Amino acid sequence: MKFTTTIQVIVGVLTLSAPLLHARLGDSPAQCDERYGKAAFTNTDENMEYRYYSSKTQGRGVVFLHSKSVIEVISYSMQSAVNENTLEDFTSMSVGYFNDQLSTVYSFTDEQIKALMPLQKQNVEDRQELDSEMVENGHVHASINIKIFEKENEADFYGYVIGSIAKPDLMAAFKLISKSRNLENKQKQNVQLASKNALTTSSQQEPSFPNQASSELGPRVKGLSIGMNVRSIPAWCKEKLGDSGEEYMETKNHGNPAILINCTMGMLGYAMVNSLSSYPSFDLPAFVSKVKAKLESQSEALEYIDTSLILSNEKGLVNEIMLNSKLVNYLFKSSDMEASEFAKQFIEAYKIPKMNVSDDGRSWNCTSPDGVKIIIDENKNIYLIKVQSHAEVKGSFD
Repeated sequence: MKFTTTIQVIVGVLTLSAPLLHARLGDSPAQCDERYGKAAFTNTDENMEYRYYSSKTQGRGVVFLHSKSVIEVISYSMQSAVNENTLEDFTSMSVGYFNDQLSTVYSFTDEQIKALMPLQKQNVEDRQELDSEMVENGHVHASINIKIFEKENEADFYGYVIGSIAKPDLMAAFKLISKSRNLENKQKQNVQLASKNALTTSSQQEPSFPNQASSELGPRVKGLSIGMNVRSIPAWCKEKLGDSGEEYMETKNHGNPAILINCTMGMLGYAMVNSLSSYPSFDLPAFVSKVKAKLESQSEALEYIDTSLILSNEKGLVNEIMLNSKLVNYLFKSSDMEASEFAKQFIEAYKIPKMNVSDDGRSWNCTSPDGVKIIIDENKNIYLIKVQSHAEVKGSFD
């Protein structure tokens, strides 16, 4: 049986390789944006708004009424042969994930969660549906709906968490959700069609590195890539840093958003923190230049202050990623690996055609066709830097 567990919030499939983000009813759009990053999709209707937040491993669909979140929809999708056994496994797994959310985020008791079962079956047009009762915990209500499409070999689980909302507004909210779902489906189909058309005409084009979104360039390294929205980095830090002891700080570099990881560690850590607190628009290159005055290279300077950096442009899109070897070893579990072996494994894992060895033999580098320079040095520091694409370089000589 081929069984793939995914998360799908209204539309958009996300793998379950990390804990879900915890939406909080009553949040404003700005609070959700701060927590989850820029919404991948938005739709409005009078005094309501729907936002969908997405990253590689996480997603959340939220409905706002008068700029306060009132509904959250979580769903899981199975695409395989739908039969009694696969459906039982899918239902058990998806209900389990949803119940965990109700318990950990909204403090539902075991007895309240048990009241969701058993599910009631009914036939609706081209599908079967399984529905639960509405369960209440204070001002928060929860329910489950599972749609089964036997002809398409597909089953979809929807878990609804609903706050205090009048019935007319609730009906309007569900209409907005349905409308948003249709718009997103259409958008997704257009993207798939465009991708299909591009494949038929790109047989002679230079292959690009795998990436996860149209705005992202080069390889996605542990969930980070050039072109991603810098506002999604704090959520990445919370998920990936885990028990590493690493910390992160949000600041600015020449007025543009920047993230420093493990900024309080290292010999110059406190000096850096003092600089950040004294100057709202922290000039990172100038600071590193001061360190470089005493050290031989930027790589050594970054090693000296023991800090990883993620910088962005004026649009808030990441244009430079510098991962310190300490963080690299934690993310890749590569503490016992030599730099040359690490570079080899990195090339294979991210399907990089070739990396060149520097003249001094102390680093490996290459540039992706879409303009991302990748450097791994002898200390296992990793650099992803936005540069000119191959097409842009070629065009400058025309």
